[in-house]
Amino acid sequence: MISLFNKYRPTKLDEVFGNNEIRISLGKDIKSNNISQAILLTGNSGCGKTTIARIIAKELGCGEYDINELNLSEQRGIDAARSIIEECSFLPMGNNRVWILDECHGSTKDFQNAILKVLEDTPPNNYFILCSTDPGKLLKTIKNRCTKYEVKPLHSREMSSLLVSIARAEHKELPIDMKNNIIQQCEGSPRAAIVMLEQVLGLNKDDANNIIETYKTTEQQVITLCRTLMNRPSWKEVVAIISNLKEEPEGIRWNVLMYLNTCLLKGGSDKIFKLMECFKDNYYDSKKSGLSMSCWKACNL
Repeated sequence: MISLFNKYRPTKLDEVFGNNEIRISLGKDIKSNNISQAILLTGNSGCGKTTIARIIAKELGCGEYDINELNLSEQRGIDAARSIIEECSFLPMGNNRVWILDECHGSTKDFQNAILKVLEDTPPNNYFILCSTDPGKLLKTIKNRCTKYEVKPLHSREMSSLLVSIARAEHKELPIDMKNNIIQQCEGSPRAAIVMLEQVLGLNKDDANNIIETYKTTEQQVITLCRTLMNRPSWKEVVAIISNLKEEPEGIRWNVLMYLNTCLLKGGSDKIFKLMECFKDNYYDSKKSGLSMSCWKACNL
């Protein structure tokens, strides 16, 4: 069964909620055939950077085989850069070829120095879209070469419209208190909001409230986890906490990042930033083992 997040992922710029300036600017540039060959999309995780990158690729007429998406926290070294540069020397199968470089701040300096050359002199019909939650880790020369857009979290009104539209499309009722609770919990992230909505949509009031209370309980457990990780705990202490967490690992990761982000904004420190880095990659494939690995990294900072 397809998830609501994938079912309602925008496929056109005019379907994107919020970020009107980006939608208008990109739409105008694509229509006039004046779009930059190097684009940098920045913003918090879950706010739509990769979704917008995929839409740009489709608007440029790219077929499936001309959209190349790499996660540079995994394929991050010089060999990956050389492979990209080599393929750029060949014509795309269709009109254009797009490279979506996700988590590009996770790439090595060797990768960045190598890819800079192709960004400075990009072959015709090739486009690069860099997505990053931490653009400060990119070389200044790379950032200067790109047209930059900041993908911002949704405002409460925009998030409300998104949730209501999905509920209506699913022919489900979304009570106001349930909607407001989701908006409060997701902190502007459409991905987090839709994942949360799927858990409660269509349930009776009592069951929905129980799930919302579970989210709140999980939030308190996550706060305990985060505070523990900040204080150089033993692995045994951390295991005792994560063993009691019942929510899906990806939901726990989101709660960890939201709490740490609040701490960072109130009074940042290198420790908090390094903790956030331990939880930056999703757990859709790794599941519980991914959560354990993140906690182990955080415990051993």
